[in-house]
Amino acid sequence: MKRINIEELVGSHQEFLEGYWPQGQQSNYLFGLNIAVAKVKNKLSHKGSSLLDMINAFDLAEVAEGHLGQTNMVTVSSFCGPNGLIWGLDVCKTELRKHTLFPNKLKQGADYIGVHNADGLMKAFASLTGGVDDPLFCFQPGSHVLSAAKSYYANGPKKIYAALALGIPKDRTQNACLLMEDVGFLPRRNTTKLERKVLDNLVHSVLAVGLNQRVQYSDIFIGLKTLDVNKGETGCALVSAPYFLLPKALLNTKSEVLEMSLEEWEKFSEKYKVNN
Repeated sequence: MKRINIEELVGSHQEFLEGYWPQGQQSNYLFGLNIAVAKVKNKLSHKGSSLLDMINAFDLAEVAEGHLGQTNMVTVSSFCGPNGLIWGLDVCKTELRKHTLFPNKLKQGADYIGVHNADGLMKAFASLTGGVDDPLFCFQPGSHVLSAAKSYYANGPKKIYAALALGIPKDRTQNACLLMEDVGFLPRRNTTKLERKVLDNLVHSVLAVGLNQRVQYSDIFIGLKTLDVNKGETGCALVSAPYFLLPKALLNTKSEVLEMSLEEWEKFSEKYKVNN
């Protein structure tokens, strides 16, 4: 990856993240991974509509992991190009951990592909935004935020899931990182085998796109969350991966923040929590 200065990744807000909209000279951006599952008691439905309970579940999912609350999520396709940096991988770096389902590298043609657990990348993004009760650098309320997103709603009893796979190409100067999202439901019992199938399908979906578009991948990150939705409840499974810029408050760090590990970032960002 080319070296990018923090000045090239900062938006117009002092304390808030900003959704990335390509315009003018701004071509660099950040990409964060986020999956969440949430449920609410059915209180707003009637025979003619369950929409309000669905919206309530969606809004809760928006703040269940990373803090994406009060944003206007604009759904786009799922590529992070050569001008994009991934929070948790390129910035706020986390330790690579092999996924337990894929202890050995996959072979595709002459290439070997490592499969890693995406939990660290999602934890890193949540550490940037903070939570709904302890926000750090969240988006300004009412922001329009381009996001790779998929959602699924269900009335209980049902087990819902949100899952993703992120493919990292061998040559990121010429190709985009690929996000594959999957949301749906599973049987409520003995789901381990099917959870493995969901993740296996996601890995092979990345490989299939690579074959279709002549892209070779070196690494794939996968993650999945599930939730039991009971009778009388509405659940939402949400993949919401935003494209964004950093707040101006981080400019005084120069490029130091871009070199930090997740542990270093968590320690460094404590002072901003006090201010917020």
